[in-house]
Amino acid sequence: MASRAPYCELEIRVRQTLAADGTTSSFSTVACPRQACTVRVNECVDCEEYIGLSFDREEQTALLHCYENEGPTPRQSLRSFLASGEREGFWRKLHERADCTPVSRIMSLNVQCVTENVTLSALATSLLDGGISGAPVVDEKGHPIGVVSKTDLLRHGVTPNGRVKSVMTPMTFTLHEDQSVSKAAALMAYEGIHRLPVVDAAGAVVGLLSSLDILHWLACKTGNTVPAPRSRRRG
Repeated sequence: MASRAPYCELEIRVRQTLAADGTTSSFSTVACPRQACTVRVNECVDCEEYIGLSFDREEQTALLHCYENEGPTPRQSLRSFLASGEREGFWRKLHERADCTPVSRIMSLNVQCVTENVTLSALATSLLDGGISGAPVVDEKGHPIGVVSKTDLLRHGVTPNGRVKSVMTPMTFTLHEDQSVSKAAALMAYEGIHRLPVVDAAGAVVGLLSSLDILHWLACKTGNTVPAPRSRRRG
């Protein structure tokens, strides 16, 4: 009887976007190791490597299972290293270094975005209900065009006819999901930025990296046990 092929677990990233008409759209993706790019979850169902979906209660993340293929993702690689034995110990340490760890491994998986024509009152409600201090502003393709925060609302006020585009800060910096944690930390420290949108090869938002995400990662790597940031949990 043929042995069952090993499989990998891919974290599902969710981008939720609030539109001007009050509707919220959801866009779920994974970093596909087979295609070496970001793929929508609904496209994975038709792939011959697809196994199914599950929910990691410990990490509070949704996972997509598929058979392993060439070019494993960082998360899959680390788990493979842990199971491979002592010989791969060196490679495990290498991948855990800040200059070799991609931001996709530590970024927020559940991102709340808004479009530029959303009213300021709807934005305020979204930020308060979501327990977040800011959100990326995206176009119809999910590309970031700016960022808006509670500070912007306090500075400009919530006027009856005000729209997000009138108070948002135009997008200046983004991170690609393959960029390293060290480069992200250097950019954030130099520019005095606390959060940055993470984009895929097409330029669409797939995550959000904050200074808290980096601090959580650093704490875990130095032997401390701390709960995952709220932004990496579902619900």
